[in-house]
Amino acid sequence: MRHLEAAYSRDVEIRIEDEKLARESAAITVKEFADDGVVYETGDLRVIAFTVDHGAAIKPAYGYRIEYQGRVAVISGDTRYNENVVKYGTATDLLIHEVAMARSELLEEPSIQRIVNHHTSPREAGFVFARAKPSLPPIRTW
Repeated sequence: MRHLEAAYSRDVEIRIEDEKLARESAAITVKEFADDGVVYETGDLRVIAFTVDHGAAIKPAYGYRIEYQGRVAVISGDTRYNENVVKYGTATDLLIHEVAMARSELLEEPSIQRIVNHHTSPREAGFVFARAKPSLPPIRTW
């Protein structure tokens, strides 16, 4: 986070000056976590982090369930097909799921195969939506 803070320091300074923000409003607070569960809660807002599978070398990887005033949205994060996305994505108002695909001729390339293998295929995403049964139908697919 120190490096991210440094990378955006000029932007933060401009926003503090231009928007007349208190410096503490732009401060980054880090809270480490290692297990599925609530990572932020205030008033009617609750954020739950859950592990997902982005490959053996890419750990940890997380998805997020956001609950606010009776509404629920889930963001899968970068993941392969994962039961936790189904579990935390069940009966949501909005389920946002990443998908990766490539033309068949590109899939012959080992480097492309490695990238695609770290993500969910369109077919697998369909299984997630069928099993999680979000409250609203998908609006747009790519």
